[in-house]
Amino acid sequence: MTQENELRLLRKAQTAWISGLAERLNEKNISFEIRAIPNNRPNHRFGTEMKCEIYVSADDWEQAREVDQAFYSEQIPETNADQTGAMLDIEHCPACGAELNGKEESCPDCGLGFISNPEV
Repeated sequence: MTQENELRLLRKAQTAWISGLAERLNEKNISFEIRAIPNNRPNHRFGTEMKCEIYVSADDWEQAREVDQAFYSEQIPETNADQTGAMLDIEHCPACGAELNGKEESCPDCGLGFISNPEV
């Protein structure tokens, strides 16, 4: 794709989530790179699950971020335009089902980052 120093991390999550996001980026002709991160820690629901990171170029960052936020909203419909700037207050990770303790910024099991709507 591009040189290492030009890439920006867009999202870290389970393989299935990253695959869906990659499809959306392809639809918008946004180049990306996926890197696997082996997870040796057993997940209570899925066994040993592999996580991935998806990177985009700095030039595509803004458009890729919009695609990421739209995909997140599709996957987790509870995140709507009325969402406050606070982190989501949910009991279980929507990607892997892991129990959450409060207002985490990411899932401790699968690494899914939770976003808020910064424009509200």
